[in-house]
Amino acid sequence: MRLERKAWNEDAAQYLKAAMGKDTEFIKAEVIAGISVLWLVVGCGWLVTRTEDQELVFVAGVGRNAKKVIELFMNKKKQLNIKTCRIHSARVGMGRYLNSLGFKEVDRVYSVNI
Repeated sequence: MRLERKAWNEDAAQYLKAAMGKDTEFIKAEVIAGISVLWLVVGCGWLVTRTEDQELVFVAGVGRNAKKVIELFMNKKKQLNIKTCRIHSARVGMGRYLNSLGFKEVDRVYSVNI
């Protein structure tokens, strides 16, 4: 498994569509501007990340072997100059899944269209 940094492309956009939801254009603009990074995780899928100070934020991802992919990024902490990771997810079971990697829930976000 290896990471390849990619320019924004429609192939990735199609794969990430469900994960990006209503934020697709915002995420696309951030990748094009260099604020976020689009990764091809060879053999697994696509992922968008950004760095805030020394925290790696997983913005959107799709594919398989999520645990191994997250661990891959965590193991590259020196190269990426990160000290923490953050993942936002609407998936109910994601918290239990992430606990096995040492993640702890720090907040919940609620939203409504008005």
